[in-house]
Amino acid sequence: MVDTAALARFHLASGARVALRASVPIAGAFVVAVGMSQYPGATLAHFAAAAAAANPDARFVGGTAALAIGLASWAAPRVATGSAGWMRSLPAGASAQLRALGLGVAAAIAPLPLTLLAALVAAGWIGQGWNGARVCALIPMTLGAAHAVLPVRRRILSSPLAMGGVVVALSGGWLDAMFGAVLVGAAVAVAGPPARPRGRKFRGSRWELGLAWIVALRALRSGVLGAWAAAAVPLLAGALFLTNNALPASLAARGARLAIGIAIVVTLAALSDRLAQRRPPWPWARSLPWSSQRRASDDALVLGALASPIVVVSAVAIDARSGLLAVLLLPVAAMRAAAALRHAGEGRTGVAGPIVIEGGFGALAFALSPWFAVAALAATPHALRAASRREAAWKVSRWTAVQRLPAGDPADWTGR
Repeated sequence: MVDTAALARFHLASGARVALRASVPIAGAFVVAVGMSQYPGATLAHFAAAAAAANPDARFVGGTAALAIGLASWAAPRVATGSAGWMRSLPAGASAQLRALGLGVAAAIAPLPLTLLAALVAAGWIGQGWNGARVCALIPMTLGAAHAVLPVRRRILSSPLAMGGVVVALSGGWLDAMFGAVLVGAAVAVAGPPARPRGRKFRGSRWELGLAWIVALRALRSGVLGAWAAAAVPLLAGALFLTNNALPASLAARGARLAIGIAIVVTLAALSDRLAQRRPPWPWARSLPWSSQRRASDDALVLGALASPIVVVSAVAIDARSGLLAVLLLPVAAMRAAAALRHAGEGRTGVAGPIVIEGGFGALAFALSPWFAVAALAATPHALRAASRREAAWKVSRWTAVQRLPAGDPADWTGR
């Protein structure tokens, strides 16, 4: 067995980085809460008295325990990244890995026990009594909160014991602190090894059909809402323009088509740019029995499906006929966006720049003539072939700085 001190130092360093990120909002929320009170000095004194009380209030115990466990549940996935993967190849036993992981999560929630320690020192300094038992209780509180959320094999047994240890340790004096430490030790003893990752089982065509969608949607996540919010701006502007101006029917239809076309372009540009950053064209997909046309069309289907709600909303809110015509634009627009994902340039505009420029001219042509939608639909096969050729010619081994984010790199720790 290897010296596990190196593994413990690794997790402690990871937890410290997470703690630095968590300490800012925690300290900021505490300062804001104290500053908004009518008498900040009295509020601090009351907090110190509650922390140092021999028989603490149930609200203090419950609130502190809930905050500690909540912080640990936020920090555990970030600290435990890789613990069920490459770290299993290290010559360290399961118990050693569990102890090191617990220390890492405990270090990540260190701002909370340090705040309570400062309150206890302040209470003793101002004459409210030195509560040494509460100071010692901070150790089982921190370790118990960490082990309550660790991904272990027997979490159904260890988590309740660890949570009970946190609550009991904060509830009274020396006996309570010792009994809380015993409960936390029991939780560590029954926890078992770190849990293995639970992978989904895909079979046959369902696995092939859903993989591209799952990967793309996991990469986009909240970016879908951001793209829809950006598309709402031209739609709202178009609706206000048509409502506040008395226009002939032909001009009103042109204004509606322009607003809808720009909304589609903005949606596809935002989605494509986020997808290119968080899931660039991946070399592993080349090992699957998929053609370049299949990979390009999968991206186009995902982008078109996520942009279709904008067409529906625009048809209901602005003009139904223009919205129905915009449906004809979606296939070719999605195909062009999928081709832009394989853009070989390294410009500062990323993927969104070519989509906005090309799509802006397309939206203008659609506004001038509704027949442009029919022509665009007829050009969809050509757009598919162009996207397929660009996918086939794409060098996935190249590194482009503007198309890489830490969140899209599973080996990067800074974005976790």
